Amino acid sequence: MTTRTVPVLSRAPLAGALLSLFLATATVSIHAQDTLYWNRGSGTWELSATTWATTPGGEGTTAWSNGNSAVIENTNPSLALAVDISAQDFTAAGGASLVNVSAATATTWRTLTVTGNGSGNLDIRASIGRLTVNLGGTSAWDGLLVTRGGGSNRVAITSATGAGIATRVRLEGGLLGLDTALAGQVVTIGELSGSATGAEVTAAYGANNVATKTLRVEQSTTTTYAGKLAATNGGRELAFAKAGSGTLTLSGALLHSGGVTAEAGTLVITGTTSDQGNYTIDSGATLRAATTINFGTVASRALTVKSGGILAPGAIDTVGTLTLVGGDGTGAGLVFEGAATVLFRLGSAQDKIELTGAGMTGSAAGGAGSIVFRFTDNGGLVDGQAYDLISFAGTSPGIALESFTSNWGDTFQYNGNTLQFVYNAANIPEPASVALLLAGALTTGMLVIRRHGTRA
Repeated sequence: MTTRTVPVLSRAPLAGALLSLFLATATVSIHAQDTLYWNRGSGTWELSATTWATTPGGEGTTAWSNGNSAVIENTNPSLALAVDISAQDFTAAGGASLVNVSAATATTWRTLTVTGNGSGNLDIRASIGRLTVNLGGTSAWDGLLVTRGGGSNRVAITSATGAGIATRVRLEGGLLGLDTALAGQVVTIGELSGSATGAEVTAAYGANNVATKTLRVEQSTTTTYAGKLAATNGGRELAFAKAGSGTLTLSGALLHSGGVTAEAGTLVITGTTSDQGNYTIDSGATLRAATTINFGTVASRALTVKSGGILAPGAIDTVGTLTLVGGDGTGAGLVFEGAATVLFRLGSAQDKIELTGAGMTGSAAGGAGSIVFRFTDNGGLVDGQAYDLISFAGTSPGIALESFTSNWGDTFQYNGNTLQFVYNAANIPEPASVALLLAGALTTGMLVIRRHGTRA
């Protein structure tokens, strides 16, 4: 609290209707937000103790007041929240942990709310009671937030500006909640990970409101998230989007119904699903899936590959089957909007795509040769054998045979509603031939460059 003497201008009437101005002084109290420094080891964050310094590395002579800014200077101290804390800015320069006080019970719930800038690596790990970090800042948190232990510890994003691509979240228990204020908005974080199957990302946070909240993960790293994407609750629906050049694997239970979009990079789905919304693969993005995507039966839903999108059945390192099931029978279940690529491992053990349920047919708008299978040899291929690729449901496949082509030729056929590829070894270049072709192309390119370089 800062006290400042401020001049106040006052006007008073004088006899004879004359006016004069005089200067009177009054004392006005103005609250200034202070930055306080924690430069000790682990301890209790409370309002009464003089444990905070007013300068970096200084003595702890000041008590905390909510609304100040906090800088945690030491490396990884544990801070026990004795009360709810509100900080304008929060910086964990060397990392920090939040815990509950030793006298906490199951009903001891404490909150750290950041209203300005937040940064640093913060581990939220109360072993009893609940701890919540509210990201309501005007700038995105810059650093890693980790939650541990059941559903007791949580990160709540209460403002779309409180998180961004610098915000990394690892759920080792607990949850990431999108608050009521985010209804109809897209919230971006820079990384999602965690090995706890009981963790969850949920839109059912805060008051009930019928709206969709989208979590968009724009990451350049490779991570796995084993927790849940939570189901709609009280009208609060979660949608999910993967952006950025990295790879994110969702290996947990996908219970949300707001849809999934692969915007960029690679999104891998190996977990279970139920009542899913529409899936969309944007141009340049890859969706790889070794699971059953269950759309439920309440609406016409589909997996749509936009022009330039890449679909890949199976997991990253192992072959597998992508199954699409559900829908209300009024629309196609697998839709190719234009030129698309399907990555496919073929052999005695191979990838496959299966559509089951009434109306789960295909649709393609790109014309002849617009759907390109990029085959790789997974071993055990037999010359002349037909290999199943896509099994369509419904009364017909829905996609004309000439829509398909591949890097191994165009020997496609339908066997009933199943798309097959007839393997012809003569169409597959030997590795030595491929090397010669590449060497020839390189030599030709060098000659062209040399000729261009010798021209006057």
